Amino acid sequence: MPCEICELSDQTVSQVIDGAYWTAVVSPDQVNLGHCLVILKHHKPSISSLAAREVAEWHEIAKQLEDAIGAAFEPTLFDWTCLTVAEHSPGRNLNPHVFWHIIPRYEKAARFNGQTFLDPNFGHRYELDRRISEPALTTKIASTIRRSIP
Repeated sequence: MPCEICELSDQTVSQVIDGAYWTAVVSPDQVNLGHCLVILKHHKPSISSLAAREVAEWHEIAKQLEDAIGAAFEPTLFDWTCLTVAEHSPGRNLNPHVFWHIIPRYEKAARFNGQTFLDPNFGHRYELDRRISEPALTTKIASTIRRSIP
């Protein structure tokens, strides 16, 4: 069974940054406008197992993403969440994959591509059941973020 996180990292149409160790893609499910994933290019079991060079590159990409998303959509702030998805099936070893969500948060409505995006829980946990999944929108968001990267 292929790793769903590896498959997301291979989506070049939604890719916004491609580093030596990490790739950043626009999430196919927009919790909020500009929601991206920063995905380690190989499997590791935890944050503590990352090499110093991987952590350093993650930090550079985090800064680039915050600056680019900030310039493109003007969020109020960012929420970061790190997850480890472990692909597992009976008789197989776990194969964890470290990745991060960057979720822009908006105190006021954001407008993009003729749509209005609301963040009704601003100041609290974001709503996971409010996802927008539109491939054409994902592509436009990725293009806009790429143009905003210095």
